[in-house]
Amino acid sequence: MRNSAPAARTRATPLLLASLWSLVLGLPATATAAEELDADGVQAIVEVLREQGLVTEAQAESILARDEARRARLAWLDRITLFGDFRGRYEGFFYQEDFLGNERKDRNRLRYRLRLGLKAEVVPQVDVVLRFATGTVSTSRNQTLGSGNDFLPDAFNLDQAYLALRPFAGRRIPGGARHLDVWFGKMPNAFRSKVGKDLLIWDGDLTPEGLSARYGIDPIDGLGLTLTGAYYVIDENSSASDPHVIATQLRAEATPAGPISFGAAASYYAFRKLDDAFFARAQSSSNFGGNILNVDPGTGAVSRNGLTNDRSVDVGDLRAWLRYGGIEAWPVLLYGNVVHNFSAQNQPGTNADEEDLGFSVGLELGRKRDNVHVGVGYFYVEPNAVLANFTDSDVFDGRTNGSGWMFYAARQLFSNTDFKFELFLSDTADANVRNPRVSASGTSNPSLDDADRVRLRTDVVVKF
Repeated sequence: MRNSAPAARTRATPLLLASLWSLVLGLPATATAAEELDADGVQAIVEVLREQGLVTEAQAESILARDEARRARLAWLDRITLFGDFRGRYEGFFYQEDFLGNERKDRNRLRYRLRLGLKAEVVPQVDVVLRFATGTVSTSRNQTLGSGNDFLPDAFNLDQAYLALRPFAGRRIPGGARHLDVWFGKMPNAFRSKVGKDLLIWDGDLTPEGLSARYGIDPIDGLGLTLTGAYYVIDENSSASDPHVIATQLRAEATPAGPISFGAAASYYAFRKLDDAFFARAQSSSNFGGNILNVDPGTGAVSRNGLTNDRSVDVGDLRAWLRYGGIEAWPVLLYGNVVHNFSAQNQPGTNADEEDLGFSVGLELGRKRDNVHVGVGYFYVEPNAVLANFTDSDVFDGRTNGSGWMFYAARQLFSNTDFKFELFLSDTADANVRNPRVSASGTSNPSLDDADRVRLRTDVVVKF
């Protein structure tokens, strides 16, 4: 300790003394040289002050105790990460005549999305994640400017709240796996792919609620396998069984030596205990729409959607992709997927059969930060191929029974700031489908209304 005293004494400037005395008096410390000292450095300074009689024994102990508490608080803050993003959007809709010959007026609107999150690392095995976001619909976090009269405040809701568990962090995982993760709460969707555009089964803003687990292993060099399972609660009922979905996915990605890599993912979704309110939302034009009803051909009574003849729906999804990275600034991605509803039924009186198939295919080129990222995709989804409650809200307004092209591009303007462009050319997949729904416009299906249109969208996205 004596050997370090001369060096410490030269660092005991008035500014440093003021910071140490703030610890004695319990005042907030300013950003001074004291904050740059480690615990041993502070102890050395305190020892010098005690030898010179500038502090009493009690004051010295108080300084050291308060410094230790301050460092503990700072250590906790180091384990908290704030994150978020803001997206400003222009969106235009340009309509053709609908199937009844009605022509809608074109529409333009401005929207924004704000998301703000916090991640706290409690211990290496446990994280707690919270995220708040604009929007009041499960499949959209967008807020339209002017949607409230006289500049009403916009909603800002809890979008995510979950525990992320890594039970084997720092230890060998059984089976030699690369990771094992468990999530509980309101969480990101573990099944939606980030390779290309995955828009048929799940909306990108949807945050399901329940329990999920992911297990990843590399059985051989260049091959990664990931098995994911989840139990999501759709609606908690106090007097009946809860509508829910049990989901599984096996994903494989091969990265052999060379510029080519490829992968595939097979998913299965077992929707169970679905109630009449759920099916009503699936065909309602005011919420989602597109799924078509079962009808008694004799009485015309509506019983349940043609998605199924009971309260269960089983949907499968097979997705594959191929990457070529031989040109560094212009990588190429080819992707596609097929979805099928194994539970769909024929629809008497609706000009429809099972209507149980959907698919997409797309091509992407380039990197947004090097030059520009561009892509084109084609999407086709029959009325009962997927559940309209959860499908993407962008391509066909969250409805099924749609087909169309999507052209998109992205360019990095500055660090963490991107410009994006998207153009949708859409129409119905089956214009002959009718719902026995009597309205002022006659018998129709919500997915047929305003389906033939052009949708233009430009975004500026800032991440922080």
